[in-house]
Amino acid sequence: MTLAVSIPMAEEAFDRFVELPENRDRLFEFIGGEILEVPSNPTSSNIGSTILGELYVYLKQNDIGYVTGEAGGYRVSGERYAPDVAFIRYEKGPLATSGYHPLPPDLAVEVDFPSTAIPSPPRRTILRPLPRRWAGWNRPAAADRSSTR
Repeated sequence: MTLAVSIPMAEEAFDRFVELPENRDRLFEFIGGEILEVPSNPTSSNIGSTILGELYVYLKQNDIGYVTGEAGGYRVSGERYAPDVAFIRYEKGPLATSGYHPLPPDLAVEVDFPSTAIPSPPRRTILRPLPRRWAGWNRPAAADRSSTR
């Protein structure tokens, strides 16, 4: 979910903006020349964490790349994205240690939890998906979840 701040600027100005002391603990995306602050909520965070966990288990068994959470930002065609979960192959090199990773991830997951308070801007498909087995997630019914606690 994103919140439009609607401050048009250039890429370089955005990079300086996110490094300001008052912005260091906040998460932003830079899409279409505008800054978007990325708020979260417990439900979308839970869904993203579950997907990240499943992907992490897969990558522990198939050592092919890195997985990042919502604080992992990426540069894509001059824009900056912070997907809730992302995967990037080792062949693209080590992950950036600060700022936004210079290469796009191979997979990006954005949890778009319905909200009436903040409308989400339209998203573009920018990455290719993993094989079909990762395309869906079947959340157990509430009764099933309570029996596993």
